[in-house]
Amino acid sequence: MIIMVELLHDTVLASGMTEEEVRLLAAVASESTFLKNELIFNEKESGDSIYLLLEGRVQIERKNIVSNRFLKRQLLTLRAGQVFGEMAFIEKGLRSASARAKGHVRVIVFSSQKLEQLMQEHPVAGCKLMTSFARILSQRLRRMNDHWLSKSLQNNHRVDFQR
Repeated sequence: MIIMVELLHDTVLASGMTEEEVRLLAAVASESTFLKNELIFNEKESGDSIYLLLEGRVQIERKNIVSNRFLKRQLLTLRAGQVFGEMAFIEKGLRSASARAKGHVRVIVFSSQKLEQLMQEHPVAGCKLMTSFARILSQRLRRMNDHWLSKSLQNNHRVDFQR
């Protein structure tokens, strides 16, 4: 567990946590590896885990239906230190996209059930963890907004924020 505490200590998930809270988080974590092109999770499946990327790159992709064919579209590529799989945990729903290893990948895995138990038993640590998730989602939304606005302006589309 000491190694897991060290791995988590300077991550986005442990931001603002005390040493004891990081130990609690480490107690519900496990480590896993994936090979190149291995599917970590699939779009539309139950979201029962959250992942913290330690090594490698993970591609987040989504299927789009175009003229009755499924086309995979890459949404983003994640690098070490980034979290993925949190949306299904927060929404208690299905995965909105797939995650695929783009080489050898090493992750820390948090089961949703264990995280929920941690948050119930230690609400202050749970609040800090949810704040970290909110920060992650807010940063992604801001990047997507900037990207969308940039593309809209390049294509001379009128941007209407009043809808």
